[in-house]
Amino acid sequence: MKRRIILSGILEVEVTTIQKEGVRMSYVSFYQIVKELEDEKHKDATALQSDEYSQKVSDYSRKFKEILDGVHVDIDYFKGSKGYQFPEASKSAVKTLLSLYTSSPMKRVRKGNVDDLSFKEIQEIIECIKELLSNTLCGKTLLGELNKLEAISQYSFKKSNADLKDQSLDTLSKDAKELLTSMDGEWLSPEDRMTLVDYQKQELKQLTEKIKRVATFMSLLREKELMEQQEQESQEIENQKKKIHVQVAKEIVRMNEKKKNKPTEEMKEDMSVRELVEWTGLSEGKILTELNKLLHEKESKQFTLVTYKNEKDADVRTSKDILLEAIQTYNEDYK
Repeated sequence: MKRRIILSGILEVEVTTIQKEGVRMSYVSFYQIVKELEDEKHKDATALQSDEYSQKVSDYSRKFKEILDGVHVDIDYFKGSKGYQFPEASKSAVKTLLSLYTSSPMKRVRKGNVDDLSFKEIQEIIECIKELLSNTLCGKTLLGELNKLEAISQYSFKKSNADLKDQSLDTLSKDAKELLTSMDGEWLSPEDRMTLVDYQKQELKQLTEKIKRVATFMSLLREKELMEQQEQESQEIENQKKKIHVQVAKEIVRMNEKKKNKPTEEMKEDMSVRELVEWTGLSEGKILTELNKLLHEKESKQFTLVTYKNEKDADVRTSKDILLEAIQTYNEDYK
């Protein structure tokens, strides 16, 4: 269903209303977004002609694709029957992204260097893309795209770091002011207070150095823990792969083995593809084809295909435990 609405009292826009996951949503065409952008840029100038708008749409489409390619978002998500269209609620986000096209952070985004940007540099861009995705997609597709965006940009991690830094600075500033206030004893001379301030700076400097060393110990302890887990997980995966290989090898030999010189059961368990070629007389390509069939055909129910699940997260020590061990290590090293 289509309807015409008036935006800002000057621009008439055709909006399409469609059904999405049981919810009626209004969509606006890319042409109309571009028209609105251009009309806002040339308020006091003569309005562009229809063919000029069409050329602008082509230019903006190229720019918009560059932006989305930089964060690995498929522009076809926004393709309608008559070109690109967007939820009306996302119109502002689209306009913001296009207006930021020539900004320094966006230039790096377009080159795919998203992870190099700080939280402040990337905040507006990522929020607009998240809004656009959330208003357009749903379910697993949306979740997958948001996870991919997070992996590329490390947005949540950067946001947490920025918040932590701001909170830490506020806390330190507040503590310093309270400490200075506590030095206002009536019997303290100005020189006494200055001596206390110098002492405070010295102690803070030593505390900062201590925390840096403790942080290093925490990092080393966590790295060791994760490396041990990865090694254990890799060994489990290899063991499971071996189980699958043994089953497949036995089945291929059973189905294709020669009448003479049959391999023993023990020999079958350690067979490589090359050895299977020798025992069965089949080509390596045929062996791999048979293997693929055995793994995917429904009648191959006899295989126990084990999939590895990472259940080690529960075994990861808490941050507090790691901190306490790091402090203990520090105290032992700097007695």
